[in-house]
Amino acid sequence: MRKTNSNAVLKNLPEADQAIIEDWLLEGMSYAKVRELIAAPRPEGFGLTVSRRMIGEFWEDVVQPMLLERQLVRRRRGVESADKVGEEIARQPGRFSEAAIDAIKQKAFEVVNDPRSAPEEVIELTKLILKIRDQDQNTEKLQLEKAKFLETIKTNLDRGLDALHAEIQHIPAALELFHKFRALVQEATAG
Repeated sequence: MRKTNSNAVLKNLPEADQAIIEDWLLEGMSYAKVRELIAAPRPEGFGLTVSRRMIGEFWEDVVQPMLLERQLVRRRRGVESADKVGEEIARQPGRFSEAAIDAIKQKAFEVVNDPRSAPEEVIELTKLILKIRDQDQNTEKLQLEKAKFLETIKTNLDRGLDALHAEIQHIPAALELFHKFRALVQEATAG
């Protein structure tokens, strides 16, 4: 008689049931507790008797490869994010684009959710996020100053044109030129 793989019982469960066992193990439950839960009748468990060795093999054959794949995906995303940030910084030194900001946010999310993250990574990401915030505030400030400056120019132009109009209002040829000039000025300063 051929002996079957001892953890085949667990590996042959439907994916949804395997995912439940994975979650129990990833939550840090002991093998003894997971074994107890697997033995419990449905719906709490699966009504199966398994050994701790079978759970250990399930961990090694199913959970560890899944964790490794997740880690590789996270690293791949991290590399892609870092590449995007590098490209953006190279294009616009000292200025962060939306793509770079999104990449930094993604990396910050990954670092915060990874218990193995080094404190230096968190500090560097915090510095970048603060720099982005300062950049956004400076951009807003410049936009407000620009709007204020343009409004001042428009107001001064209007005053100057009104004064000019008062001076030339009795000269028909000058008045005709003035109206054309005023229309051009208003068109140029509109918006």
